[in-house]
Amino acid sequence: MFSDRELGMDRTINRRDFFNGVVFTAAAAGLMVGAAAGTAQAASTAAADKPAAGPYPPSKSGLRGQTDAMLKVPHALRNGTFDMGQAKPTGERYDLVVVGAGLSGLAAAWFYQQKHANATILLLEVGEDFGGHAVRNEFEVGGRSLIGYGGSQSLDHPSTYSKHAKGLLKDVGIEVQRFESYFHKETYKGLERATFFDQETFGRDYLAIGKDGLAKAPLHPDALKDLAGLDSQDWLKGLSDEEKKLRLADLTYTDYLRTVVKVHPDVIKYVQTMPSSNWGYGADAVGALDAWGDGYPGFGGLQLDSSTPHRLSSPTAWKLWDAEDEYIYHFPDGNAGVARALVRALIPRSASGHTMEKLVTAKVRYDQLDVKGSKVRLRLSSPVVQVTGDGEVSYVQDGGLRSVHGAKVILACQHQMIPYLVPDLPEDQRAALKEAVRLPLLYTNVVLRDWKAFKNLGIQSVRYPGSYWVGASLDFPVSMGGYEHPRNPDEPIVLHLTRACALPNPDPRIGAVKGRVELIQTPFEQIERTTRELLLRSLGQGGFDPARDIKAITVNRWAHGYALEYGRPWATFYPDGPLPSATARRPYGNLAIANTDSGPRAYVDSAIDEAWRAVKDLD
Repeated sequence: MFSDRELGMDRTINRRDFFNGVVFTAAAAGLMVGAAAGTAQAASTAAADKPAAGPYPPSKSGLRGQTDAMLKVPHALRNGTFDMGQAKPTGERYDLVVVGAGLSGLAAAWFYQQKHANATILLLEVGEDFGGHAVRNEFEVGGRSLIGYGGSQSLDHPSTYSKHAKGLLKDVGIEVQRFESYFHKETYKGLERATFFDQETFGRDYLAIGKDGLAKAPLHPDALKDLAGLDSQDWLKGLSDEEKKLRLADLTYTDYLRTVVKVHPDVIKYVQTMPSSNWGYGADAVGALDAWGDGYPGFGGLQLDSSTPHRLSSPTAWKLWDAEDEYIYHFPDGNAGVARALVRALIPRSASGHTMEKLVTAKVRYDQLDVKGSKVRLRLSSPVVQVTGDGEVSYVQDGGLRSVHGAKVILACQHQMIPYLVPDLPEDQRAALKEAVRLPLLYTNVVLRDWKAFKNLGIQSVRYPGSYWVGASLDFPVSMGGYEHPRNPDEPIVLHLTRACALPNPDPRIGAVKGRVELIQTPFEQIERTTRELLLRSLGQGGFDPARDIKAITVNRWAHGYALEYGRPWATFYPDGPLPSATARRPYGNLAIANTDSGPRAYVDSAIDEAWRAVKDLD
């Protein structure tokens, strides 16, 4: 539809941005895994104030997350093609080895250290950065430093966190109430949320702004009438409150609208991606009972008792039902801020400062993560391939197969990998671990020269009900620790785009697997072109020009993304059980299992709670 020149595909954008500005003066920290630089015990944080040569993961642009290189060894294990002979012992022995340095793995190391102050701990991480899905993206445009989040977004309803999760955040320097003064509610005041109807799905391109805009959307007149009347009547009239909820529990949201409300098919198209950002899949798989709990349209006339969630409501519905926290508890780099706080607490010389504010602009010294003699070491780009019952942990590093010994081991990697790492687990546990399907996701940051097009249109975000992306939003207006969020439309800004990649299917496990295959086969160039074209089509009338306005793109690919939470109607075993997660997370000898798959809930507090439980399982 558009030429390379119109989209800016023929122009060079920053695909390898390294900071050299005032805020991140020495961002090029090393990835010198295994380098001996003296003992960490004697250095406090002095080393963190000195620049180090070498790559610095947060500044990388282009394709990040679970890249082909990162997935190579895990996929070889899965396919039965991994063969590197015998592991060469390093001679290293640790009190605890943690497989996976995501939030759960880092939290597990922290909890174990609190119980055993002198313990030696090694974390082995398959990726080039720590944090799992909580990663940081950094950019520089016109001399201005910008920060984006590449995965796990915010601390969701922290008032509901367990005492263990609250305690950990406080102990690593995160005081959640301080976010209330860092979130600028006035920045986007007066800007609305828009919906873009694409020609391929709805017949013509149209940007609907506000309710008046929706009334002119390219939907069939009957669909517009149905949308206006979704909450106007009791579609389950004659049933009791309990009978209505049981009926909803047996239906997906799409089935409810199609078979009970009997809406026009255009309504189904309009709502299909409405749950995607929250659930990781569409209205065709989200249960109608949870759609009611989330406040989606179509249930207002049912007059359901909302004093408590129903017995069959999802775990998160139960946890957050009465919570009233605003959605403002957000580091500029999302929950990478939590990961950085944990790493700083575990390895003090890796970053300077002690407060959450200092974390935002502090540079992490990657060359200090794996220093000989340190009590806690974090080894990146080191995929684990085997864990034996006696604590021998084999992993790949720099093209060689090596091994270390751990008196105890916590497996904080995704559950589907564990049967390949520990083949002698009981068969029922192996089967339960393999059921923990992950949801494929794309989290993309597009750095814009300015956000005048959004201001001109009077919007702050766009939902795409029929397009490749689910939505695009201007970055959270958070300023803290010397980092200033752009408040003027003339300033450069990060635009965040999301895509839930599970393909339509009433069973999200099936949709996730099919969507993952499609995602892995999609090259970065295709994602970039799709992004540029969609932004031009949806924002062009506001003056947006992708060739001029797009300065950098970072695509964070999570082929194995967030944990799949149980919910009706697809999870017929929920809530009465037996729950696969309960079987999967059983300890085995000196091995314990953590991660959000154990919940299963894809939230920060779940990662922390499961880490606490795993450490307890080792007692």
